[in-house]
Amino acid sequence: MHYGVDETGDYGAYTTELAFRIQKFTVSVWSGFGTGNDYQEWDFAAAYTFDMGTVFFVPGYNFRYQPGIVEHEHSESPEEDHEHPETSGHEEHGEAHEHHEHSHTSGGHSHSTYANEIFFVLGTKAIPYVTPSMLFVCDLNNTPGSYLEIRVDGAIPLYREIFQLQPYALLGLNLGYNTTAYYGWNNFQFGLKAICKINHFISILGGINYSVAMTALKRIDQGNQVWASVGVTFAY
Repeated sequence: MHYGVDETGDYGAYTTELAFRIQKFTVSVWSGFGTGNDYQEWDFAAAYTFDMGTVFFVPGYNFRYQPGIVEHEHSESPEEDHEHPETSGHEEHGEAHEHHEHSHTSGGHSHSTYANEIFFVLGTKAIPYVTPSMLFVCDLNNTPGSYLEIRVDGAIPLYREIFQLQPYALLGLNLGYNTTAYYGWNNFQFGLKAICKINHFISILGGINYSVAMTALKRIDQGNQVWASVGVTFAY
């Protein structure tokens, strides 16, 4: 799932991520592969964290590459079909990530195999157990191609530092990223993740998420989506 867009159709995906952090600078490589189709994706990102008391600001860059895509056909309206020579169906980040080429004559969207994106996150740690933040993404290959997300993340420790619940909710605004037919409400999404720390290095996690499609997503025939995730993390 990528900004409310289902990228793998009726199939799931398995993902891996490798990240290195040197003080406040982070570089990461993320990959995703479909479990029942040809979906593939690679993301190469770099970001720097500025801490200003209780406020943090994270600017960054992401190169998104999809050598394998899942074809879908969308209709912007019953009278107007929009062709998609390369269309794929990513959270998270996320965030799902694919490059979006837009037709300014029809207001539709299509998906190419790469994207150069700049982004920034602005948030605050002033509230205990709650982190409000805002994400802005701009696709440099496709202007206008931006997306704005306002979200709240929670962290509820249940047993020492071993078991934790992480609920979240977000509101997404399409600014030409998913479609140029409509600028505004994209989706409302919420979910819950449970994290269990096995030892100092290894944790296991599981979560469930629900995305409510709003006006922009409905213009490209995207509906409500529910999905679950499980995983394991290694930290050194």
